[in-house]
Amino acid sequence: MTAEPTDPPAAPILAGDQRQRPGVVSRAVRPTGTRDWLLVATLAGAGFVRADGVRHTLEPGDLLLFRPGSPQDYGHRDDSGTWRNVWVHFQPREDWLRWLAWPALAPGIMRLRRPDLLARLRPQLSGLARALDGTALGRLDAMNRLERVLIDAADRTAEATVDPRLRRVIDHVQASPAARLDGPALAALAGLSRSRLSAMFQAQLGTTPQAFVERARLMHAAGLLQSTRAPLAVVAARSGFASPYYFSTRFRRAFGTSPRQYRHAAHRLDPAEPPGRT
Repeated sequence: MTAEPTDPPAAPILAGDQRQRPGVVSRAVRPTGTRDWLLVATLAGAGFVRADGVRHTLEPGDLLLFRPGSPQDYGHRDDSGTWRNVWVHFQPREDWLRWLAWPALAPGIMRLRRPDLLARLRPQLSGLARALDGTALGRLDAMNRLERVLIDAADRTAEATVDPRLRRVIDHVQASPAARLDGPALAALAGLSRSRLSAMFQAQLGTTPQAFVERARLMHAAGLLQSTRAPLAVVAARSGFASPYYFSTRFRRAFGTSPRQYRHAAHRLDPAEPPGRT
């Protein structure tokens, strides 16, 4: 059994496969949530989640999702039963957000009931924790498995509900993270007022335009740190950060480590990386 950390770092992805036996009850209570998204998938037995004071049962095929900063109170339902779940703390790729508009139990707390998909999702979910072997390739494998889960589980109408003006902004940010992406520029691109664009982002993606831009830039930078040897100042500039110092500060806040340490760990642990290079 892999126990979930009590205060997980906001890493790109962290996962575990948890098996609760009768007589051993676990519960996670985080009043202010975490800095990342959290998915808890029930594979067998029963768990629970408390949302707005109401206790809901988690059954096989239930996918529980918390947005960053949302209160978390969930766990093994009772000491006479079992509960097997896969938990995943993750920083979503920007194009995933349109798949995460699930039925809400409370603001920031969502549950998707897909017992019909359990047989298809189980191999990907079970393999998530095993994929995270400490290498950059392992992280990529885990992210790809999670992406497959989200695609299979997503409501097929969810993407269609994203306003085309918002879609235009999302596509531009993802394609050009180093472009001018301040409030007026994004509003002009969407053909909306800044306040209307902000309200649309919050309603459909659960975030603000500038938080979305920063996340896109940080994820782009993380990819450059893993795949290139470009100096940090270059990585910062290519990702839309004018100041390397500000980039490092925001990167550490988001990922729990400095860009230099992140790169060093990725290359040191990747078996494809030639020895002796730092």
